[in-house]
Formats: sequence, structure tokens, C-alpha cells
Amino acid sequence: MSIQLSADQAFELIYGVAPSPQEKLRLHELLGGRDVRDLSAMRQIIMGHDRQSRPTPATVRFGPGDVRWLELEGFRLALDSADPSVSMAILAQGGWEPHLTGVFRRYLRPGMRVVDVGANVGYYTMLAATLAGADGAVMAFEPNSENCRLILMSVAANQFVNVRLFPLALAEAPGYEHFSMHIGSNGGFVSASHALAAGHGTIVPTARLDDLVQPPVDFVKMDVEGAEYRVVCGARALIEAAQPIVSTEFSCEMITRVSRTTPHDFLAFFLSYGYSILMIDRRSGYLQAVPDIDAFLRAWGDPVRIEDLLMLPHGARVSQPV
Repeated sequence: MSIQLSADQAFELIYGVAPSPQEKLRLHELLGGRDVRDLSAMRQIIMGHDRQSRPTPATVRFGPGDVRWLELEGFRLALDSADPSVSMAILAQGGWEPHLTGVFRRYLRPGMRVVDVGANVGYYTMLAATLAGADGAVMAFEPNSENCRLILMSVAANQFVNVRLFPLALAEAPGYEHFSMHIGSNGGFVSASHALAAGHGTIVPTARLDDLVQPPVDFVKMDVEGAEYRVVCGARALIEAAQPIVSTEFSCEMITRVSRTTPHDFLAFFLSYGYSILMIDRRSGYLQAVPDIDAFLRAWGDPVRIEDLLMLPHGARVSQPV
């Protein structure tokens, strides 16, 4: 399909309003001053704006020309050239989140069973599949169908037989949620009823982890934009029986808004099952013990700050980077 629109005209077609001065600058960042001549360029505009604060019913799925491949240690990864939040960062850096990647490499062993909750474009799914090997298993949960397409492409390219994809969201109960993208491949639950009419999200099924995965499970990774407490509330039996190591993204603001609980109660959940809590330092990968969650939260600072935590079951060793 061939079209020719200025960036401003394309923006107005997508959103129904003219771009603000700040949005004009963003358009220039996304398109480099080019006109919009095809759907791929339209898609760059849509993917490059936060679809929760700037909703649109317009969507364009990626095609073959939008896919980029990256060779990483042990696997190939399919990425989306219009995804500024994850794919393009992985391409630019030649990897992703060294602090958490290091945790995977230190703790995962051949034969392990791994659960990836919020798999996004599949980086940690492929990393876990490589480390767990053919005798292990990886269960990946991802509600965004475009991300699922990338995951399936990577699984096929690597000839992995140990990955199972669940194209749904995990929560505390089976049902459904309104799921909307943020910027690029990131997305999350939307609670406002008026968002349903805006057309910028999809209705996705939800399920309990306890109903889909049985022990043994050795490692669980969670990154679901504040829905982490809802996930673990649907995984109580698994956590109690299997005592897996758990890595989780943590934001006071997101856990309060999306999971409708307090940061204290989320952390206390793991303490009640005998876990130790450690924060993964983003620069060094060093695991910093959290002996007092009240003191930890008092010193947290900005509620929108985001860190990764590691929950270690009783008896698990603390493995620091070399």
C-alpha cells in the first residue's frame, strides 16, 4: 500500500488532532523528517507513542520488513524495528538488562523448569530455553499477540522444543482484562471503563498460574507492569509446593495502581512463604539484601522508581557476580 502524507498529517489521521509542539519533535525522532509513504511508517508513529495516554483505535501489525534478527549468546532473537521500548534497545546494546541476564546465567541450570510471566518479545524466554536445555522447559505467558508472533518466530528459528507459549495474562482468577499497549511492545491492564470506547486496547483472557503449571518449577520471572501481586495470588499453591526462585520487577506506584495492594503487602507475601528479598543492583548486578521491608520502603523515594528484586526461598544460596 502506497501513501504520501507529512508526519503531521499522518498523526492527525491516527489521533484525530494535530500534534502538539512536543509531539512534533517526537515525530521527527521517529521518522527523521521523512514523509509517511507506507503502513510501516504509520506503525512507527503508533508504536512510538504511549497508547494509554494518547489512545487511538488504529493499529498496524508488523510485516516481514519490520523484523530484525539478532544473534546472541546461544540463540537468535526476532525483534520489531518499530518497537523503541525493548526491541531497538536490545539491538542497540547487543543484549538486554545485564543485571537480570546475569541472574539468569548464575541460577539457571540444564533441566530446570522456568516460567516467564510477561515474556514481551521473548528475550528471557529464549535465554531460559538455552540455559535449561532440551531436558528443561520454559512456559512463557504473554497477552500481546504481536509479541507472541515474535516469540514463535524465535522458537522456530532456534528449533527449541522446550518452550510452550500461553497467549494470555496471569491474574488471581480466571476471567478477562482490558489490556492496552504503552510504548512499543510494553503494555498492561487498563481499569478505566471509558477506555473501552477509545478502541486502544484488547480484551484478553486471564488465568491462574496454579491452574496451568504444576510443580516442579525452579525459577519464575515476572514483569507485568504492576500486576505482579495479582499473578502471585493466583500461584499460591505453586509457590508453596515448589518454592521457586522468583525475579520480579517492582514499582511502588504500579503495584498500588494495578494490583490494588500496598508495596508492603506485596513484599510481605514472599516473607510469609519463607523467602529472602534482595534487590538486583542495575549497574553491578550485585544482590543487596533487604532485611527490613519497612525500612526499605521508607528509603525508596520516587514512587515511580522501578527496580528488579530477587526472591530466594529458604536455603537457596546468594550467588553474586564475579
